[in-house]
Amino acid sequence: MDRTASFSCCRRYRYALWRAWDKELPSILVFGLNPSTADERVDDATTRKCIGYAKSWGFGELCMVNLFAAVAKRPIELRDMDEPVGPQNDVWLKRVTLKHEVTLAAWGNGGEYLDRAAEVLRFIKPLYCLGKTVCGNPIHPLYQPSSLNLVAL
Repeated sequence: MDRTASFSCCRRYRYALWRAWDKELPSILVFGLNPSTADERVDDATTRKCIGYAKSWGFGELCMVNLFAAVAKRPIELRDMDEPVGPQNDVWLKRVTLKHEVTLAAWGNGGEYLDRAAEVLRFIKPLYCLGKTVCGNPIHPLYQPSSLNLVAL
């Protein structure tokens, strides 16, 4: 599997993470809330779960981006940061949304912070999810059954 990632020079921000296993197949873009520990060498649990979904749906490549580019193990940490979105995040988001056949919203709850989800939803359509939280947000994939399919957001 090919593994790459784009970070800021200080590595405090991860703008995109790519995994490719069959470049002949279409690619999927996954929007999370914030990056955790995955990088150009190591997958975290969410990345592994998203790869599993992507493979089961017939995709050969996965690109993961986030509403907030600041690397944090827990989303609550974003609220203590000066610039959780990241200085280049919107540039990256607009660039990568043009290159994928399907875009999956998977940020769970937390996208309302700084009105970030609403801001990003203005430039990413059409959009799919795995389902919605009680609050109406696209569910985070980590603890969801592997049998879920894409549904329109």
